[in-house]
Amino acid sequence: HALPAYLNVAARADIDWPSRELSVQVQVYYTAQASVDENHIHIAVLQDDIIGYQKNGYQNPEQYLGDDQYAHQHILRDLLTGQWGEAVPAGDSGTFLSKTCTETLPDAIRNVDLDLLDLQIVVFVSEDRNEVINACYAPIHYNNGPDYIFGLAQGTQQDVYSCDDNIEVSFLFENRNIDDPDIESVEFLLTSRDQAHPFTWQPDSAFRYGDEVRVVSDEFPLQRSGQADEVEVSVSKVNGEPYDFEGQKTLSIPVIKYLARVPSDSVVLDLWQDGFGTETTWTLADNGTGRLVAEGGPYEDIALSLAPMQHTCALPVAGGCYRFTLRDSRGDGINNIFGEGHFSFLDTEGNTLLEHDGVFTDSVVVMLRRSGVGNEARTAAGLLKASLYPNPATDYCYLTVESPEGQQAGIEIFSLSGQKLFRMGHPLQSGIQTIEIPLKGLRSGLYLVRLGTDSGTSTLRLVVNR
Repeated sequence: HALPAYLNVAARADIDWPSRELSVQVQVYYTAQASVDENHIHIAVLQDDIIGYQKNGYQNPEQYLGDDQYAHQHILRDLLTGQWGEAVPAGDSGTFLSKTCTETLPDAIRNVDLDLLDLQIVVFVSEDRNEVINACYAPIHYNNGPDYIFGLAQGTQQDVYSCDDNIEVSFLFENRNIDDPDIESVEFLLTSRDQAHPFTWQPDSAFRYGDEVRVVSDEFPLQRSGQADEVEVSVSKVNGEPYDFEGQKTLSIPVIKYLARVPSDSVVLDLWQDGFGTETTWTLADNGTGRLVAEGGPYEDIALSLAPMQHTCALPVAGGCYRFTLRDSRGDGINNIFGEGHFSFLDTEGNTLLEHDGVFTDSVVVMLRRSGVGNEARTAAGLLKASLYPNPATDYCYLTVESPEGQQAGIEIFSLSGQKLFRMGHPLQSGIQTIEIPLKGLRSGLYLVRLGTDSGTSTLRLVVNR
């Protein structure tokens, strides 16, 4: 409910992009007699999308990233006017006060980057150390910077249940253009390992400052079914004109299309459960009609010393397209602290068509397509055998890899929100080898380490503990 206040407050913030100088102009107008001799003006710098631990963060799924990691919003980073604000004489009705505060913003505070595109400025006026009389946001004007400023966040792969290589992604898109130029269309560039896919989005109505919308791409193909990849989202054009802002924040979205091409009328499911088999069930359905073809689970719970336990069965795929869905009622997949469960599909001669490491939340879907030549010309080779130690790690960790042949590898580290934080290339020899990975730039938390080659991929979880 609105409460009466004897003063109004308004503010404007300006950030000079090259120098990072922040200037906040505050205006206070007394609409009635103040009840104290002095007031205090406070200017707070807040920041969004800081990734870190949050107990029970799953209760807010929009910001929960999994494994207790959370996208924190409105985090207090600095108080330009000090802890208790700056005192000003309280006025009578009609009194007008103006104050300007200037500060050069550092690149980071306490080893957490101070990103100019994620800032908010809040101004409030208090009566003492307990009572806030009025407050406002100060819209940020970016000077000597880009013509358009956007925000990209919460990228995810959409469910596309098709027996081809196509996928879709979606993401939150925010307009941060304080001067509110007309935006009729935005072209995004969706870049995966093998191709760049342009996609044009047009708002249904005026897309104004502060507006946020979830954009869903059109379908586009991944060239490597069964292999983990990432799609980097960037803005390439605005209103048909090139968008050349080098400082724009891109968004990396982990993606994979699980598709196996089966060369005969049946396929073999090889499933290794974790300790809690009663949580695991699966179904196989005709993708066109939805008709249930086969189902399995739940299985028995077993001692952790016995996990994982193997279950093998043949599934009919006489023609068309099928959807295999594996579910875990706990929501932590089958590869977790209760056992390194995983599953794969093999043809009737024992050749692996597709492998999955068992890392998912509540469910994972694999598409199966009957094909006369199986996974023809497929690049969906299985997972590379790899492990990390020590884990948790501090400044370094070591990746042990068993490669079937000499080849070039790419090693990438992602935050749980999909942001790529590190990449290095490394040549692999045939056999087992160990690679040192520096971690000095990473804060404490959980990360995904992805190893990718032409013969396969592997994604591992890494805990950094400072």
